[in-house]
Amino acid sequence: MKRAFLFIASAFVLASCGTTLTEAGWRNDPALQGVTAGKLEQFSGEREFVDYIRQLRTIARARGEWWAGAPVQYASLDQPPLPCDPTVQECPKEKEVVVVTANKRESSVSDAAVAVEAVSDTITNVQKSGVDEGDIVKRIGKHLVVLQDGRLFSVDMETLKLSDRKNIYTKTNDDSWYDEILVTGRRVLVTGYSYRENATQFSVFAMDEAGRFTAEGTFFLSSNDYYDVSNYASRLVGNKLVIYSPMDLTEINPDKPVEYPVVRRWSMAPASQAPAGARLFDAHDIYKPLQQALEPTVHTISVCDLGAEAMSRNLDCRTTAFVAPASHTVYVSPDDVFVWVADEQASYDSDPSCLRTASLDFNDGPPSSVFRIPLSGVSPTAMRARGVPQDQFAMDTSRGEFRALVFWGRTRCDENDWESGKMQVRYFSAPLSMFSEQIRTAPRSRYIETPAPEGARYENRFTDRYVVYASRDSYWAESPEIEEPLRRSQIVAVPVKHADEPVIIRVPHDANRLERIGSDIIVTGYRDWKGLSVSTVDLDGRPKLADTLALKGRYESEGRSHAFNARLDGRGDGLMGLPTVTVPEDSYRKWWRSDESDVSFMAFDRDGHLEEAGVLTPSKKPVDPSYRCEVSCIDWYGNSRPIFIGERIFALTATEIVEGRLSEGKVIEVRRLNLTASPPSSASDS
Repeated sequence: MKRAFLFIASAFVLASCGTTLTEAGWRNDPALQGVTAGKLEQFSGEREFVDYIRQLRTIARARGEWWAGAPVQYASLDQPPLPCDPTVQECPKEKEVVVVTANKRESSVSDAAVAVEAVSDTITNVQKSGVDEGDIVKRIGKHLVVLQDGRLFSVDMETLKLSDRKNIYTKTNDDSWYDEILVTGRRVLVTGYSYRENATQFSVFAMDEAGRFTAEGTFFLSSNDYYDVSNYASRLVGNKLVIYSPMDLTEINPDKPVEYPVVRRWSMAPASQAPAGARLFDAHDIYKPLQQALEPTVHTISVCDLGAEAMSRNLDCRTTAFVAPASHTVYVSPDDVFVWVADEQASYDSDPSCLRTASLDFNDGPPSSVFRIPLSGVSPTAMRARGVPQDQFAMDTSRGEFRALVFWGRTRCDENDWESGKMQVRYFSAPLSMFSEQIRTAPRSRYIETPAPEGARYENRFTDRYVVYASRDSYWAESPEIEEPLRRSQIVAVPVKHADEPVIIRVPHDANRLERIGSDIIVTGYRDWKGLSVSTVDLDGRPKLADTLALKGRYESEGRSHAFNARLDGRGDGLMGLPTVTVPEDSYRKWWRSDESDVSFMAFDRDGHLEEAGVLTPSKKPVDPSYRCEVSCIDWYGNSRPIFIGERIFALTATEIVEGRLSEGKVIEVRRLNLTASPPSSASDS
């Protein structure tokens, strides 16, 4: 169970880091400075890239780093020759890398139909309009598409019957996890990870008007496991798939040929006969490091074409690669991908200066770099900055400006309890024109110190006019014990245009989740052990707490942004929903244990007033006796969702789709479908 290990290990690392700035003596090390570039420039070729890795290993060995291994014998006769560099010598012709093309067999769905049909509304709660995010349920026309157990299910919303069920995997011992789906036109892209291939896996299916799936191809993109405990990994902008993948330089042996990531099409041929695929990049495509890094990573952003012709030829991906410290945060706008790379000794959860002072100076902010990769294919640019955004929601773009809420450090914390220190954050903004190939440094005037979050962890969201953040006392978003004191927290609303001072709003519970509805913010959290509290924050005028609703005996079961959804009408009234459970000790673990959740609904009006609006629940026996899960049987990304399509209301609750309707202010069940029931005889289940 590698993913369970990753989840536990990441929590341990976050809680145990505590290196101080004074201990990070190598930050201004002349040796590392000698292998750091002053502007955005690429390696000249394989020789220079391999020499950089050699130099890095020499520096790492001198510092006692375990990964650097035994000294490299530069003068040894047994040393393999350096790769031939065509920029300085004539090289023998290399074996051609095969570009694999798709089979040109007929599909049951025409490319023309795929190209022209667009879904009028998304059912996924996304960060940025125009940028779709992966999820476990999507919509194509009159059908819902659900991903579970390595299978695709299509549900006709008119009849609420199963139209098709299709296995994504080809064999029952498939060592893959199928995590999320994206939709473009009438195509479904399933993204997962294959441990057998050590690659991110893309499986593409076309769906016809009757809801039947046709497999069009499976592709592998070399990468480490991209699983993220807080969000999905892929983004879709129009027909452009955006995927992040890393290449750890500490694992590369400079005395052996570098194995660069490739994208290739799956083939039934034996491994010895299978085509090699197309390289995503070579050494001369990689940008040199802008920051000192002792354990660097090659960060790659691949933009792959999923247009109407994509499946009739090779999967065409354009990759931007750059060397930087491993700590990173990725944000995708409709036009660009931004990668904020933090100093190796800094992270949101480890304080670089907590033992030194009661307040942090500007120079105490962790040094960082921010890369801007245009989706158009134009060359990347970057800038130097300070601070660390805690997640993708801490970044935003609007009207030619890049914005971020960045963690600056903790002050006066106990060395054995880093959570005891008071956090400091700053609001950062800069025009997009500040990004350049020559690498400007954002001046001090671009940072505004804002009120400190009160707690160990904070959540943040951008709206059009504010960046809003709120905190809780523990890393885990769990309900308190009976004997614990009542919880409270503050919400801070910082104007993005600096016209007004930040506003502090007191709320009678802590903050597990912040979500945007229109121009306002929804906050969920716990006041006591009796259940979940939900508050609305009105941001139309001066920010204020509009209302708080206590959901007695209900506990939030998933913390990701995609678990929440809402609909808003033209008057400002609406309905929202989120997965919940009735057993508090299961509330923060339920999402990866694959147990079913209810979906709780709440109504709100234009003034932010909240009312309970009912619950849609799973049946007592949600799995059909004839059904067997064979592959990808843990729901790492949850299995329950509220779904709003026009005036219609649905809930995915584990293995069931439940339709509800609003009656006298309450959502009541109309009908339900068990996805695990035997599919129709015309289904393509295989």
